[in-house]
Amino acid sequence: MDETGSDDGPLIQRIKQLERGLEQEIGSLRKKIAACVRENQNLQEELSEAYRIKGQLADLHGAEVSKVSMCLLFK
Repeated sequence: MDETGSDDGPLIQRIKQLERGLEQEIGSLRKKIAACVRENQNLQEELSEAYRIKGQLADLHGAEVSKVSMCLLFK
């Protein structure tokens, strides 16, 4: 018991236990956020590559259409 006549020992221990649990959860969530940020970055890079390839395919398609059109004009 303390000076006021209450026994805060178990309460303080419980609060400290909860605090440790919260600190562990915060650490775990920080790791998950870091993993999500890395995954997001990887997905952004993949998306960028996909758009670059799409652009190249569109250019190739346009060139082939031009070739076919020229062949048809000069037949």
